[in-house]
Amino acid sequence: MLLYISEIRLLLLLSIILLAPKTKGRANGISLCDTVPRDSYDIFKNKPNDVSPYVILKSKETGEVLFERTLENGKCADCYDTLTSKADTYYKNKKYSDAALLYFSAFTLNNNKGKVKHRLNAACCFTKINDVDKAFENLNKVVFNAQFHNIYEISSNECFNPLQKDHRWAPLIQGLKNNLDKIQQKLSKETIIEEQRH
Repeated sequence: MLLYISEIRLLLLLSIILLAPKTKGRANGISLCDTVPRDSYDIFKNKPNDVSPYVILKSKETGEVLFERTLENGKCADCYDTLTSKADTYYKNKKYSDAALLYFSAFTLNNNKGKVKHRLNAACCFTKINDVDKAFENLNKVVFNAQFHNIYEISSNECFNPLQKDHRWAPLIQGLKNNLDKIQQKLSKETIIEEQRH
């Protein structure tokens, strides 16, 4: 199965299709054609059914191939570093749409896990391409899952200025403050214990 992905939202469908049990031409009773627009994939019927899925990520803007790889059981153990490295390059070159696709793909193929720095970069990319929901999704994972506590790094980042008027911004900043309070309380307890030892 050969899939061409040209839009970020299609990657979710990709993960559902690739992780579904293999049936002859159908995934869980739904044809690939029923779930993904025709211009975003190609199925080569002359290939055997047992061929591992092959993913090609293409730039929506230029059509350039950003990444291609064969997946094993719908996963790619070594894809995270490759994808995020390429995403970092596109991010630095201000190609935010391509960087967002690569970061999103890296997280998806890594069981929706990602490093804090990559989540922050992804959030910035999604902000730049006006996908506020995805930007907050990445910021929330950093703050509420990874317990990130550097308020300054998020609140003073100009990239996130457009998000500050959104109703989700205040709870995000409060989450950062709560995380910082927890760290400070932990350090205070450790200091007291250390002083009692001496």
